[in-house]
Amino acid sequence: MIRRFGALIAEVKLNKNKISIDQLKFKSTGLMNKLPGYKITYAGFSPEDMF
Repeated sequence: MIRRFGALIAEVKLNKNKISIDQLKFKSTGLMNKLPGYKITYAGFSPEDMF
């Protein structure tokens, strides 16, 4: 049985209009190389998401 782990890479910004998943993917390439076999999920959050 092959286990597949998941990882969430997220960015939090005060202004949700400034969240860029493409930039987040670019900034996380080094981290992704350290997580081979992980299913990566990207997300952007703002204070609005807390309520």
